[in-house]
Amino acid sequence: VFKCDGSGGCSLSPAQQSCNFAKCVSGATPACADGCAGPGDCMSGSLCDRTAAHGHPQGRGTCIDPGKIVTVSGSIGAAVSSLGTGTHVRIPAGNYSEQLSIGKKVTLVGEGAAQLIPGAGTGITLGAGGDVAIQGLTITLAAGDGIECAGNDTKPGRLTVVESVIDGNKGQGVDSSKCDVTLRRNTIQGNAGGGVSLANG
Repeated sequence: VFKCDGSGGCSLSPAQQSCNFAKCVSGATPACADGCAGPGDCMSGSLCDRTAAHGHPQGRGTCIDPGKIVTVSGSIGAAVSSLGTGTHVRIPAGNYSEQLSIGKKVTLVGEGAAQLIPGAGTGITLGAGGDVAIQGLTITLAAGDGIECAGNDTKPGRLTVVESVIDGNKGQGVDSSKCDVTLRRNTIQGNAGGGVSLANG
């Protein structure tokens, strides 16, 4: 059973695991926080993943094990490549001038004003079998689409985008074919090729 001590701290060892990496909520009877609304609800080193928050009764997210997180220190692409057994890439605030091609399962979480500014080509391309969730990221000024998901009959793609901004791209905001796509609480506007195109998904 997960529980907290009288000071509002976690009583089990190691402390982070006793609350599934969420903080304790102080009060007459301190208890583990029920999910997270933002990073402030999670223990140090964790992050709040809200890409599946619609499954929670109050729409709260999940605090992620810090051991499963790779933080970008140079390029997002390098962090994705070095993920190993990890599941999440933390993207600190800043401008990232690169194009991403992803064919694996990964969650990208932007913190603060994190912007992907691809320049030439498409911002993020999901290949067949790619399973990518994106949260809190701005994708802008691509010469092509903001995001393209291109699955096939044997390996459909899966794309989830939440709480992100996709604008000012020359192509479409999101262009998908043979992918399962979930879009929630995003701003998708000002893309010259149109907002969202879904085909055979």
